[in-house]
Amino acid sequence: MISFLGKYRRFLALTMAGFFCTLLLIFGNSVFQPTMAGGNGVNVIIMIGDGMGWNMARAAALAKGAPFYTSGKGSGLSFQNLTGYGLVTTYGTTVQGNTPATPKNQPHLTGNSGLDGSNPLTGASPVRPNFSFQPTPFNPGDRADGNSLSPGNLTGYETGKGGPVPWIPLTPANPGRYDKEYIKHSYPDSANTATTLYTGVKSYNNAMGVDVYEKRLKTILEIAKEKGKSTGLVTSVPVSHATPGAAASFVNRRSKYDSIYDPTKTNQDSILQQTLLNFQPNVLLGGGHPLDFSNTTNTGPVFNYTYITQNTYEYLKANPTSNRYGYNFLERGPNATKTLLDTAAKIDPNKGGKLFGLYGARGQDGNIPTSSSKGDYSSTGLGNFTLYSSVVKTVTPCPSGQIILTI
Repeated sequence: MISFLGKYRRFLALTMAGFFCTLLLIFGNSVFQPTMAGGNGVNVIIMIGDGMGWNMARAAALAKGAPFYTSGKGSGLSFQNLTGYGLVTTYGTTVQGNTPATPKNQPHLTGNSGLDGSNPLTGASPVRPNFSFQPTPFNPGDRADGNSLSPGNLTGYETGKGGPVPWIPLTPANPGRYDKEYIKHSYPDSANTATTLYTGVKSYNNAMGVDVYEKRLKTILEIAKEKGKSTGLVTSVPVSHATPGAAASFVNRRSKYDSIYDPTKTNQDSILQQTLLNFQPNVLLGGGHPLDFSNTTNTGPVFNYTYITQNTYEYLKANPTSNRYGYNFLERGPNATKTLLDTAAKIDPNKGGKLFGLYGARGQDGNIPTSSSKGDYSSTGLGNFTLYSSVVKTVTPCPSGQIILTI
């Protein structure tokens, strides 16, 4: 795994640059189903590039020297050599914002669940007045968060408006049919798309492993564990972030990264606590370390407890091998790679062994450091939302007249 990440740091850096959209990899190809159904020891690794759509993959392929292409899966990246390759898109729900104070005719918004939000605890609020889920007609609205008074609680996707594949131009093909604004309306976020990926259920923006009524769903990680598989989550982003966290949590808001452990509660209602207590993957590796989280200077240290609370972090740091979660805890520091490899070699998942590694880089909002286009780490200190300023340097005209950013 370490050598793989080292080899593809440049590609991962490009992947993380896409911040608004979500890539959806749908696990269900008919080629693999008979093998899986046979239960003959097949192991599954789902790799996700959040925000990595067709255009991003093409840019990465060209940056590695692949020939320019204008359609199809292309070539130049390892996954483009796979069989069973497909392109998919997804969508979420949109729910009217009715409350007891305003019980009728409120706009449908993609961030609303079917509960009225009067109680912040997941699933504790009453159902919105006059709400009953209606799967049809599709209701995309007219802006990013929906904002529609029309009926229907699925935003849907119409190929006639958004295009059947990414390389079909919106114009001049079939003038009047395609709508270049359509794909900007009611787009899903990383939380509900990851939830759909792991559970097969559509939900609202912000949903983490719960349905539109904020009820817990069963994730593929749980299913694998029930089948006797060892499980793991390995990520270049904070471990309690939306894409990894949705596989191992059931909260109504993606911002519930962590909470102070309360032994009197059966449900801690936060992503990291549920991951460590309820789901317990054998391996949990990723970012979110609080040290110099957003500090880009050489002074410090400065701690920022965003993706893990100070209480959780200090408890694990003080009890790295014997703690309430049952994990061996490792963190960033000198010789971190060697420490990780040496520790992992001693852990036996068949005997219940579990490993939690918390890492991150200075000034990168808790993300794992990535190599720049120069092959060095000169971009370290730039978070996801400022990475564009470091990677977009020059533009080069293409034979087709398009512009390619040199990254």
